[in-house]
Amino acid sequence: MTKPTNTENSMPSNQCSYFNNPKIFFGAAAIACLLTLFIVPRFVENNVLLVTLLICVAIVIVTYLLHQYLQDEQPSSFDFYKVNSKIDQPNIFESDMLSTSKPMMDTPFLIDEDGLDPSIVFNVEKTGADILILLENIKQENHFSDYLTARDISVKLIGSPIEGVNLIEMQYQGLQGYYRVTNNDLYSSDDVTCNIDVAFLHDTDVLRLQVEKALLDMFNDCRPNKVVKYNARNYQAMFKFYTYVQKLARPENRRVDHLCFYQGTFEISNSSYVELYNCNLKSSLTSWVNKDGLIRTDYLDEEEEPLSASEKEALQTTIGLPFAKCRLVDIKLMKIADDQLTVKLYLSFAELCDDEVTGKEKSLTIVMQDKNIMISRDEENSDDLTSVEAYFQEKTVIPFYPIH
Repeated sequence: MTKPTNTENSMPSNQCSYFNNPKIFFGAAAIACLLTLFIVPRFVENNVLLVTLLICVAIVIVTYLLHQYLQDEQPSSFDFYKVNSKIDQPNIFESDMLSTSKPMMDTPFLIDEDGLDPSIVFNVEKTGADILILLENIKQENHFSDYLTARDISVKLIGSPIEGVNLIEMQYQGLQGYYRVTNNDLYSSDDVTCNIDVAFLHDTDVLRLQVEKALLDMFNDCRPNKVVKYNARNYQAMFKFYTYVQKLARPENRRVDHLCFYQGTFEISNSSYVELYNCNLKSSLTSWVNKDGLIRTDYLDEEEEPLSASEKEALQTTIGLPFAKCRLVDIKLMKIADDQLTVKLYLSFAELCDDEVTGKEKSLTIVMQDKNIMISRDEENSDDLTSVEAYFQEKTVIPFYPIH
């Protein structure tokens, strides 16, 4: 596997001053010295030692500039571990930035001077990829690249390995993806294991299926301790809702300020106590159900447009709370037979008096389907309830391979 050559050149900043550039400054100084010699011949005759010194300085400056010029002409490899801090930096995984349905060019993905950051690409909470497959602790005696090439998948190392981490690009029939190999022990030669993380772009199922066949080939010879396959988009879509429900059990959770809904969107405004500043912090959770029956909290489907503040206010309907003062203590989901596009939330409230729970509890059911929301205050059978954690796992973790 050969190391690629980076042919990108750094673009100069428009705000750079000419006088802050040492090359231009030293070049101007050298030209000034030479002009002085030609314009003032008497100066040369009367100051031979000084002129000799000036010529030596000019030679040193010209040599330095020539060295810098030749060095700049040489291509240098990029560090894919640098994190790009630019807010408007395009996401290389976005489908509108990269067409994966057509054959790739020589530079199949966008890389700037800050490089490609694997801590983003393979982080299920942040990645722009569609599918991630994460393998933990598999022996290194069998190289994954060998199984990929056996399936006609080309591989290419990106950059240089850093601290036992390799970033590799895969291509098959014009489609591309990435994987990284992380050595778990750089110093032991006995039973050395590694982690392998694989990321697939949008609309690259042909490549993904071929890579999964290569993974199964490898598992026949050597099995990892754990394999997890994520639907990264579903994970990010539900993650805020999932973590919000997890936080309801924390002692700093205070009270519900209001519940409302508008055009299929359900909103909870909640207060929590911040001990550091000795104050209450108000936060809102906005959720809805998309066209696939998935609870969303992050962004709209591609064909939808967000409502303006005035549109929200005009459509907003307030939901009455079960107590004058209450705390939202849990949210669960209710199973709906043969209906994958409707989500039924079961909210549990505890009555508060002087910010303390009185022991009384009531429930509220929110039924969400497309743009429709229905409210029910009837008690439901607890046998039909499932936890948000279980729902989150069901929608985000894809079965891949049973490890026995």
